[in-house]
Amino acid sequence: MAVTLLLAGGPLLAAETPTETGAFNSAYNQLRDTFWQQAEAGFAEFSQKFTNSVRLPEAFLYQAQARYQMTNYAGAIELLLAHQGQAGKWADQYLFWLGQAYLKKEDYPAAGGAFSNLVSQFRDSARCLEAGLGEATAWAKRGEWPRVLELLQKPDGVFQSAARTNSASEQVQSGYLLLAEGLLSRQDYGAAEAILQPLGKAQMNPRLAWQRQYMVCRIRVAQGRLQEALQSTTNLVASAATTTERGLLAESFAFQAGLCEQLGRGDEAITAYTNNLASGFPPERQRQALEKITELCLARNLVAEAAQKLEEFSTRCPDSPATDLALLMLGEMRLRQYVSVLETNRVANLATNAPAATNLLWRGVVALTELAKKFPQSPLAGRGQLDLGWCRWLQQDWPGCQAACQAALERLPVSPDQATARFKLADAQYEQKNFAGAITNYNAIIEQYGHLPEVKTNLFEAALYQAVRAGLDGGDLAAASNALAKILALYPNGFRTERATLLAGQAISRRGNPAAAREILAGFAQRAPEAKLLPWVSLAIARTYEQENKLPEAIAEYTRWLQRYPDCVARPQAEYCLALAHSLAGHDTNALSLFTNFVARFPTNELTPLAQWWIGSCYFGQHAWVEAELSFKLIFEDTNLPASELRYPARMMAGRAAFAYGNWPHAINHFTNLTSDLRCPRDLWLQAMSAYGDTVISQNSTNKIEDYKVALAIFSAISEHPTNRLTVLALGQKANCLLQWALLTRQYEELTNAFLAYQQVVNSSNADVSARSMALVGQGAVLEKQAQQKTGPEHLALLEAALNKYLYVFYGTNLHEGEQADSFWVEKAGLEAARLVGTGELHNLQQEISIYERLKKLLPPRGPWLDAKIIKAREKAGGH
Repeated sequence: MAVTLLLAGGPLLAAETPTETGAFNSAYNQLRDTFWQQAEAGFAEFSQKFTNSVRLPEAFLYQAQARYQMTNYAGAIELLLAHQGQAGKWADQYLFWLGQAYLKKEDYPAAGGAFSNLVSQFRDSARCLEAGLGEATAWAKRGEWPRVLELLQKPDGVFQSAARTNSASEQVQSGYLLLAEGLLSRQDYGAAEAILQPLGKAQMNPRLAWQRQYMVCRIRVAQGRLQEALQSTTNLVASAATTTERGLLAESFAFQAGLCEQLGRGDEAITAYTNNLASGFPPERQRQALEKITELCLARNLVAEAAQKLEEFSTRCPDSPATDLALLMLGEMRLRQYVSVLETNRVANLATNAPAATNLLWRGVVALTELAKKFPQSPLAGRGQLDLGWCRWLQQDWPGCQAACQAALERLPVSPDQATARFKLADAQYEQKNFAGAITNYNAIIEQYGHLPEVKTNLFEAALYQAVRAGLDGGDLAAASNALAKILALYPNGFRTERATLLAGQAISRRGNPAAAREILAGFAQRAPEAKLLPWVSLAIARTYEQENKLPEAIAEYTRWLQRYPDCVARPQAEYCLALAHSLAGHDTNALSLFTNFVARFPTNELTPLAQWWIGSCYFGQHAWVEAELSFKLIFEDTNLPASELRYPARMMAGRAAFAYGNWPHAINHFTNLTSDLRCPRDLWLQAMSAYGDTVISQNSTNKIEDYKVALAIFSAISEHPTNRLTVLALGQKANCLLQWALLTRQYEELTNAFLAYQQVVNSSNADVSARSMALVGQGAVLEKQAQQKTGPEHLALLEAALNKYLYVFYGTNLHEGEQADSFWVEKAGLEAARLVGTGELHNLQQEISIYERLKKLLPPRGPWLDAKIIKAREKAGGH
């Protein structure tokens, strides 16, 4: 608010002494010139020195205003309340500034009360309209929109009275904007637009004009008119530019970008967010832009583009408060790229130290090092040091890794990230053979982070396992035994537990097999028959039989364990293992009974989802589809069950079971729940999308054209993801949809697109022999349909091309080295080829019979059926 509106004073009174007048005027002038601290001190001194002055109420008022301007809202309130009783003619001003201070202090009920008192007690006050709007603003801050609307719509209220006499004033215009906000809150969009329409023709200051345009955009978004809202953002940006306030301009670009996101216009969203990376824009908007641009680029697999924008920003704005985020994200992206290249090279058996990969890691180190150097006090510094530690670890720079992880440990709060930093610090110490230091830090993870579920899940078992290794390698058998005891107690079924047990066995007996491990554990049990961990040791002994596939012995050992320790807290693990052993031994009936009892007895145990999964899988294998679906549904619907990573795969299996017995609505519901869940693992998301498309095609429907249209969109969405086997299969299904769509709609020009989609599958290095065979047969079908639209030589050429596609699969020409033909597609291709040469222009009896004879050799079970085909072919030839 302008300083001139803050101050209210009159001519000096004749009774004042020059000293008093001079002191008051000095403090007043400092207040008017925005020297808040000096003004506050001046009025404080005035009130202490001239205790009988008639200007004391005014001095206290101005002193409170100075405190307000210094954001000392509590102090302003204290001063105004203390002297409110002597305010006199300044009473309305006291109430006004109390309301303002309460508003800033976010004590909205108190603010509303002060403003309300002003309006009711001083209707003729020059502050009356401001107070009325202040009261409405206070209730708006609390989200109490009915009260806001009541205040602003009351016919004899201060706002409506002012609006009738001075509708062009800025205060009235701001009141209309607040009224429109209230109408928007109750979804009365028409009334809100009606409020804003006259303002569009009025003369408004730039900020209010921007607020009006912003409200217009928001109303259109609320109405679902996203396209119109996006078009309106052009005016929003232009309006913000006239204010010269970069914050409003940044808000406009962010709003515009968000709408582009909602409309699926990723490229336009990136462009809009990029505007907020300009120098001098608010750091919080720059941070949002950096995060959003990176997110959108990664979603579109534009990793290089995202990294380039981060590099450009950090270079162009090296001193921006948001540059620490740019450097951190850039370092993390380079680290992620490097790990991705390593994995790709590993799968392809390439050298993992390829120059391109090494350069990516080096560039990540540069960005993270610059973050540490330029922003040592940044809240992101600890995370940056952790990332740098990972980089040094990948470079096998153990001293550098230790230094970075130690720095991260000191800068990060107690959190999963801090626990990870400690873990990697211990790893670096272990690699440098500082086994004692490593043991200390591995143990600290167990001792200091037990209250963090994520750390317990992801690091506890690994830390104990590493502590066993460090103890054994460093000759500290006590530390190794202590860690082994903990890992046996906490993770009796864990993968690392088994390895830790074997490591301990090797250290004591120099043998590394289940029998040796059993000997070690049995010796421990014999030496310490009263040990608290004996039930867990005995359980591990039973597991060694299972490891050796001595299932009768394992079953006997688990049974004895259950008899020996009926009240042990590890009983659920033992019962689960007994059921699993029966399953591995092929005793499915016993296993089903045991797992069913397990679920009933231990509904909240961490192993219950696994038991329920086994039950569902058993029913699924028996083709008991309804029971399978119900069993899998329990994993993600039963609130008694603990949260489990199986909830996503279980929903996928429930969908497959529903699909198997033709319950299309159930199947679609399961699959779309996965496809709409942003937390669903990517591979499973792709599987769910593919299954969703298959279900749409397969379902009973009176509008198959629409089904193929929907399925085509689904498979197209899958095929946009980085290529793997699932995306290749989706390409094939996309081609199938295009083919069926063309046939059903008679839009034969789409056949070319179907052919090209099949060709993408044929060309893909991720396509296996089944996928390629399917695509080649599909191309044959496309060529036949295209031939039907042609005559003469062109018709014949297309038929011959189709025949070649079928024969390519039938004779195994499409096989790569080491591949085995897919019998289904060999038969399919052979039968299609036989049909082509059995009739029409390509008729050749000998070729048709030869194909059937070869199919008999390839598929002996089909022999009688193929013999009938041969007889029919010969009869047909005789008839001619």
